[in-house]
Amino acid sequence: MLNDEALGNNDFALDTKSNENSDTFDTTSTDEALSQHENQHQASTAIDKLKDSLLSEKIADALKTKIAHCDISNEWYLSSKGVWRKATKNKVLKIIHRELTKLLHEGYSIQKINNIESFLKLILGVESWTQDPNLLPLKNGILNLKKRELLPYGNTYKFTWQLPYDYEPEEKIDIIHQWLKESTYNDIEVINTIRSFFKIALAGGNLQKFLEVVGAGGTGKSTLTRLLNMLVGEDNCTTTDLKNLEENRFESAKLFNKRLIIINDSSRYGGEVSVLKALTGGDLIRLEKKNQQQENSFVYFGVVMIVANEAIQSSDYSSGLARRRMPIYFNKRVTDEDKEKWSALGGIEKAMQPEIPALLNWVLEMPDHELKKTLDSINSGLNDSQRMHMVNTNKLAAWIDDCLVIKETHEVYVGGSALNLKDQGEIDLLVNTKLYPNYEQWCADNKVKPIAVQRFSNNLIDMSELLKIKIEKTPRDKNGRKIKGFAIRKDEHLNYLTPVTQCSLNAEECRNDVEVGAFESLVSADGVEDAGVY
Repeated sequence: MLNDEALGNNDFALDTKSNENSDTFDTTSTDEALSQHENQHQASTAIDKLKDSLLSEKIADALKTKIAHCDISNEWYLSSKGVWRKATKNKVLKIIHRELTKLLHEGYSIQKINNIESFLKLILGVESWTQDPNLLPLKNGILNLKKRELLPYGNTYKFTWQLPYDYEPEEKIDIIHQWLKESTYNDIEVINTIRSFFKIALAGGNLQKFLEVVGAGGTGKSTLTRLLNMLVGEDNCTTTDLKNLEENRFESAKLFNKRLIIINDSSRYGGEVSVLKALTGGDLIRLEKKNQQQENSFVYFGVVMIVANEAIQSSDYSSGLARRRMPIYFNKRVTDEDKEKWSALGGIEKAMQPEIPALLNWVLEMPDHELKKTLDSINSGLNDSQRMHMVNTNKLAAWIDDCLVIKETHEVYVGGSALNLKDQGEIDLLVNTKLYPNYEQWCADNKVKPIAVQRFSNNLIDMSELLKIKIEKTPRDKNGRKIKGFAIRKDEHLNYLTPVTQCSLNAEECRNDVEVGAFESLVSADGVEDAGVY
């Protein structure tokens, strides 16, 4: 009994001691928690007393590698694996909110986060994104084009685009090679033009031209378009048409930070092309959005590709548009045999997909001197198909071809409008002896709106320079200004070649045949060595 009682007393003593220790531990834990909470409260109170500008500096330091604000487009961007993409305001506010809650444990007002966002726009603003022609962003790194080595992504660069595939330097094209040769009748000039355009689409350059792909349906235009789309990446491309591009003032906003613009179904447009000229000429483009005040402009660094069944028409008769054209014709129709050839692989475009890294290698392997040679050949003169293209798309060039001959020493007066004259004899005399009345009559016969007489001489000289025709203005005399180098075509000029298409009207082959010949000239390169191309 005593032992049991003693044992019981000992148990009681142990329990009492245990409870005492437990109470001590709980008291210590509570004190520490209260102390920690008090410290957090004091820190939060101290931060809460900071001016919003200073608080924004702390948050900006934490988020500077994650978010940025574009000063040009007035949009937020988020960084993901080294590439900056557009983000909604709501998404950015959530990121700012997470940072604020780390600092302000007792909450904050909506005005606070709005103020912080406004300050962050100033602190994290980006005036220009990375546009280095020697650097190409890919999935597995940034390719230095000069050294052909991959660099890791880092905070040094701010790319807003990326090619959606890896750099694989050992890959070679096969199916794409076959398709290009078959679709162009193995025309080396056309293939080099395509290759040059593809390279500039990736690496950039002062091209100031657009690729104009013309041909009937079912000739491979769409396949070429999608091939370039796959090379550049779907997210880096946008599609529009000339009507929207020129007449919808909000359309240009979606072109910002894109590498490729594809313009479809524009052959029937026929209006002004000032935006197209600005895009390809390196001029400033207005960046305007609905329900937002227009604040900034941008320079477009990508390329433009126009795809149409017929050459685009425009009311711009100057050489400004003509100089920017890089026309290529697709006139080889895809046959059932062609489709059957690729059907086992899921069609030609699906068969091309695995070869896109190889296509990148083929494009980048084009030497700079070869690229320059191709572009210089376009700039230095026009081949038969380009001359016919010029006549079909520029009414001033068409009038020159129809109504004038080249006579280096001959001088002819420019003249003025004859529309208000009543005497038909006087009108006929002016039409047969002076340039502008002749041009005006041609426009009336062809239901074309003439350019104003004030712009006529300069446009005529401008177009002649593009066509490599030597003409010049002579000093004004009492009868007006004359142009030296042209004569109005008459019966005695039957043996003179037409100035643009260089066709003899005395021969059996006239312009109707030239158009066929221009297309068939693309077929005549089968025997050309292609070692320098592939």
